[in-house]
Amino acid sequence: MEQDLDRESLIWANYGFLSNPFETRPLSLFSQSELSVSNAYLPRETTEELNPSEKLDQFLKSEGGGCVLVEGKIGVGKTSLVNHHRNGWRKTSRPLFTPISEISAEKDWTKRQFLIDILSCLARTFITELDDKSIEENQLLMEVIATTGTYYQSKSGKTYGFSIAGSGLQFGQGKATTIHKGEISNTQLEDYIRRVITMCQANGYRGVLIHLDNVEILLDKDADACREFFDDIRDVLQIKNAYFVFVARSGFFQQVVSPQERVRSIFYGNPVYVRPFTENETIAIINKRYEVLAHEDRQFIKPVDDDLIRRLCRIHDSRIRNVMNDIEMLVLENISPNRVGTLKTEQALDALKRLTEEKLNCLTAGQKKFMLGLPVGTFSNQDLVDSTGKSKQNVSNVLRELKKNNFIRQAEGEEDHVYEISPEFGILYEAGSAGK
Repeated sequence: MEQDLDRESLIWANYGFLSNPFETRPLSLFSQSELSVSNAYLPRETTEELNPSEKLDQFLKSEGGGCVLVEGKIGVGKTSLVNHHRNGWRKTSRPLFTPISEISAEKDWTKRQFLIDILSCLARTFITELDDKSIEENQLLMEVIATTGTYYQSKSGKTYGFSIAGSGLQFGQGKATTIHKGEISNTQLEDYIRRVITMCQANGYRGVLIHLDNVEILLDKDADACREFFDDIRDVLQIKNAYFVFVARSGFFQQVVSPQERVRSIFYGNPVYVRPFTENETIAIINKRYEVLAHEDRQFIKPVDDDLIRRLCRIHDSRIRNVMNDIEMLVLENISPNRVGTLKTEQALDALKRLTEEKLNCLTAGQKKFMLGLPVGTFSNQDLVDSTGKSKQNVSNVLRELKKNNFIRQAEGEEDHVYEISPEFGILYEAGSAGK
């Protein structure tokens, strides 16, 4: 593993970069990172419609807090967009306090865990930004640390644990101080959030911006349970001066929020829709990353030309995450650290088809033939029964295997049991591709 990492680092270094320019994690909120919203973010081009940045800004400018949903296709840059706004709103004349990281949704979220995750994320931020004296003399903050079980070790080596209902759990090593709290109710947890917001306001912030990411994972369990969860947290989402920004794939609002008038009424308008980047925007973003990561005293070599980027945009419906994943795979699989250069488009596409087809080797011959015969677009079990003439049970068994191995997935914005081919296999469905 270390040898592979060294090889990768050497490849990017020989191209003239400090690190991988095709990293697909969301841009970091913090400027110390090599790729952050401060140095690598590029906004979408202006169109006649209100763009997502303007709409999100309108929400964050509103008084009193609220909740909004940001949605779009998977891999189009939703999280980076929200991080860009979180970074910007920390620095305005009317700033919003925001935790050090987004809060990732969990499919088994309950209202209680939702509240604890928010408080824990806020506590971790204060621990990062304040000195020991400021933390330990702040009774509210110490109670939140204790209640949520957030790890805190002072520079003097003292470690703080917590005990809820006598559990006496300890964290870390060294001299430990345990703060005892009785059983904490959800109402008390909500009150802690209100008090933390008041504390932030006393320090010059207008409110608190809370970023909740990948909430579509709640649908993995059950759509009805997901709707019940949002109904259950409705009172939390109305806490004054708390700005909740949920991020989800396309269709989440229509599937979960719209059917419930009680929940729909507290959301800020319609969802903020984040469209995929255009081909020109994608090229500009990648070129920006080249500039940010280039060694100061060296001229960099472009790993791919713009034509290949355009072709990959068309294959992946301009989902920038999939485009960059493919480029990274092509470079690492086809380039020697000692002989770096710009990949030629047609050779790169042929190599990508071959590498993608190799991923099908875990399937039986029959399953592979079935996979390569799937239609482009969305399809259901019944669609395939009608088009292939196979039995419903046979089709169900193959689809179950393909879904388990991530060859197909539930189609975005569609009901259960409506599928689409996973984007990474899109190149196999181009006209003239191998296996078709």
